[in-house]
Amino acid sequence: MEGRSALLCRKFGTGFAERSANALRKDLDRLITHKPSIALKRAGVLWVKPQLAAEIEFRGWTTDLKLRHRSY
Repeated sequence: MEGRSALLCRKFGTGFAERSANALRKDLDRLITHKPSIALKRAGVLWVKPQLAAEIEFRGWTTDLKLRHRSY
């Protein structure tokens, strides 16, 4: 994915336990902002400051630039 500064990736259902999901939600609630940190316009989105990182495993990329077999 050389030459790209950011890609929107979502729906990481595998690997999330209820406990870690609740902890992550609490951390994200503290980082809410009204302005995105990248030039991306989306309606109905809740933006957060980019201060957290996660390790996501995946098998590859689909032709439409989505992660294949992703896991948190």
